[in-house]
Amino acid sequence: MSLLLDKIKGLIGGNELQEIIKDFSDIIKIETNMIKSSKERISSLQNYAKVETPTLREAIESLGETFENIDGAREEKIDQMHDKFLTPLNDLLEEFKELSTELKESEKAKKDLEKAKSKLTKLKSKPKEKLKPGQMESAETAVKDGETKVQKEETEAKEASVQFNRKKVSILKAVLEDIITIEKTFHEKVINLINPAQEKAKAIDLDEKPAEVPE
Repeated sequence: MSLLLDKIKGLIGGNELQEIIKDFSDIIKIETNMIKSSKERISSLQNYAKVETPTLREAIESLGETFENIDGAREEKIDQMHDKFLTPLNDLLEEFKELSTELKESEKAKKDLEKAKSKLTKLKSKPKEKLKPGQMESAETAVKDGETKVQKEETEAKEASVQFNRKKVSILKAVLEDIITIEKTFHEKVINLINPAQEKAKAIDLDEKPAEVPE
């Protein structure tokens, strides 16, 4: 999780954002696999408890029940991770794609203007008698239109960048806060769930006779 937090701190663009989304997805897969492997442990504990002394059996059964409850808390955690992490980060990625489109349009407008200016410069170097009617006026108009478009696209790109950065900070702030809250809540639940099993373990009677092993 610490490597993931480092990536979030260094987030600047789409590639980094995609990596963070992948990392969160991998974390969710790990949590899901933990639930699957836990079911096998619980089944083994329940089978083993049948042949032990009453107090030991109760402690083992309590531990199995604790694992089941922890799995339930982990499932809630996974749902929250989808809702609080993946959904807003995917939304932010879409916002970044829109920003990229704005920036590309701005760069295209600049290139088009340079071409228009270059064409006008070449026309001005030609003798007037070699120019077609209206050719110079058309080239000058293209430059003026290009300058207007560049100004418009640069303004829109700047506004889009400001809005994206503001939204990015807002979303990442919420994600970081939710990481802390979700992890804290989960571990608090785990501690509360473990306490009864701990008491059962302490109550194991060392002098009890084991149950007969069924044939």
